[in-house]
Amino acid sequence: MESVVPVASFFYWVGAGTVAYLALRISYYLFTAFRVWGLGNETGVGPGLGEWAVVTGSTDGIGKSYAQELAKRGMKVLLISRSQDKLNQVSSEIREKFKVETRTIAVDFGSEDIYDRIKTGLAGLEIGVLVNNVGMSYEYPEYFLDIPDLDNTIRKLININVVSVCKMTRLVLPGMVER
Repeated sequence: MESVVPVASFFYWVGAGTVAYLALRISYYLFTAFRVWGLGNETGVGPGLGEWAVVTGSTDGIGKSYAQELAKRGMKVLLISRSQDKLNQVSSEIREKFKVETRTIAVDFGSEDIYDRIKTGLAGLEIGVLVNNVGMSYEYPEYFLDIPDLDNTIRKLININVVSVCKMTRLVLPGMVER
C-alpha cells in the first residue's frame, strides 16, 4: 500500500502542474484578446514609425479605409490612384476630418513607366507605412480562355497585382530600413 502513495502523489503534482499551465495560457490569451479588441492597439501604428503612410489604390473601398485609419492615427497620407479627381476628393475629406497633411500622385499601375514619377513624389518623405492595395481582376466572371484581349489582360494583371507590389516596396523599403 505504501508504494502506491508516492506514485499517486507524483500524478497529483503532474496534474496540478498541467492545470496551472493551462490556466495561465488561457488567461494570457484572454488578456491579449481584451487588450487588442477591447482597448485597441492604437500605439502600434502611427507617426512613431515615420510621418507618412503611402496607400496605393486609395480612392475606394479598402484602400480608402486604410488611408482614413492611418490619418486617424495621426499619420500624414500620400494617396496613389488613377483618377486625380477622386484623389482630390479623398484627400480633401481626410484633411478636413483628421487634420493631417495629404499628398496625391495620379498614376495607372497598368503602365510600366510610372515608377520614376512615384519615386519623385516620395522623395524626402519619412515613410513609416506602405499599403499596397492596388489590384484588379477581370471586368466580369468569365472562363480564362474566353476573356476578350487575353494577352493585354494578362499583362495588366501582372503589372497591377504583382509588379506594383515589388516596385513600390523597392521604392519605400530602403528608407524604412535605414531608420
